Amino acid sequence: MSTNIEWVKNKDGTKGESWNPWQGCHKISTGCRECYMFRDKKRFGQNPNKVIRSSAKTFEAPLKWKESKRIFVCSWSDFFIDEADGWRQEALEIMGKCSHHTFLLLTKRPQNMLKAFKDVGTPDNIWLGVSVENQKTADERIPILLDIPAKVRFVSIEPMLGAVDVTNFLGNQDAEQDTSAHAIWRGEIPGIDWIIAGCESGPGARPCNPDWARHLRDQCVEAGVPFFLKQLSQDGKIIKMPFLDGGKWDQLPGSIVSKKETVHEDASKVEKPTYREGDLDKFIGCAPGLTEGLSAREYIDNIHHNQEASDEKTTET
Repeated sequence: MSTNIEWVKNKDGTKGESWNPWQGCHKISTGCRECYMFRDKKRFGQNPNKVIRSSAKTFEAPLKWKESKRIFVCSWSDFFIDEADGWRQEALEIMGKCSHHTFLLLTKRPQNMLKAFKDVGTPDNIWLGVSVENQKTADERIPILLDIPAKVRFVSIEPMLGAVDVTNFLGNQDAEQDTSAHAIWRGEIPGIDWIIAGCESGPGARPCNPDWARHLRDQCVEAGVPFFLKQLSQDGKIIKMPFLDGGKWDQLPGSIVSKKETVHEDASKVEKPTYREGDLDKFIGCAPGLTEGLSAREYIDNIHHNQEASDEKTTET
């Protein structure tokens, strides 16, 4: 089934798919409080806490999709929930037969994900992610994710219930090491490859300070890691794909991972990116100082400066 989840997009920009080989889940942390699955299941007269295997047609659906797709797995459950232990290997085998697809596995149970992949490795067409909501869950779950080799490792901070510092998870921050975007692209620094963020939705949604998103965005810019801002709230209304400091932040791993093959040791040989306000979707994730042109940090600082000048002018008039 095609999904409206903004960060699940095919390579051509079209909607990706969601695949639920099983359904149902249990709330295990504060980020689960407003989960849409619980509301929807109850609306359909079903028990959201009961984990059930889907029909054979649904379970085997990816085998029928001939065109390459990006697929979010278990949007109505957790792929690594305990009750699915007897079905998980069969689902992984289906993924193995569908090398033309890319499967995104997002979990709040990374300890079970580690058990599943520690002895067998992770196929290139499976991206692994953890869902966190605050600093506590980030510090608990992200280190486990980083113990699992995968082509792409990502973090979803949604709902974002507080400021989250992921600096130490985006690569080796030792000043004596090469912490440039080049090293990250070359795969020499193990770290998170993609950060997603968004406010909480639902009837009891808790507030989200836009500065939390800015802080997270700035960390990603410094590390050369793509950042995707899915939604923010404004006056009680959810704004999908909001503008933040002059542009939309809708970066996907593909735009940066593809640079790995073309990066040169000499930074001066790297294609120099250009930035325009309102055109941040073309930002390629360069860390400051890698080019002779405007760095991402300088670009953001300029936006902040222009906004402050505009505010002062408005106040004067």
